[in-house]
Amino acid sequence: MSKHAPPEISSSGARVVASGTVIPFHEPGEVAFEIGPSDERLAVIVKFEEGPGGGPQIDVKQASPRLVRIAIRGSAGADGGGTTRPLTLGAFAGLKLWAHFRVFRSGEGPRMLHYTFFVDSGDISLAETLLRE
Repeated sequence: MSKHAPPEISSSGARVVASGTVIPFHEPGEVAFEIGPSDERLAVIVKFEEGPGGGPQIDVKQASPRLVRIAIRGSAGADGGGTTRPLTLGAFAGLKLWAHFRVFRSGEGPRMLHYTFFVDSGDISLAETLLRE
């Protein structure tokens, strides 16, 4: 049986290292990510908070060199809402880590978070390391 290489994805010159969808375990809930090489992992915590109507507002705070907290306030409807340009989250191994988020919610159902993490270099060896961990 032949072995196939995993897909390599890039967008506008940035390497996609992780993407997917998460539904929080409970509402309003939070979602936690750990990303990066094992000795330099960056924790990213996305917390959903109730807020005024309209599209979601996103606040990003670096709590420590290895922890980023993102608060998403307000509810996105079925059309969704989220980042309009990539958020810079931090750096490791000399590369910047970026993310895009989009949140959807139908009625009182749970939110659905779509995410994509990027690094801003074509360093394939690092991207492969991130995908394995």
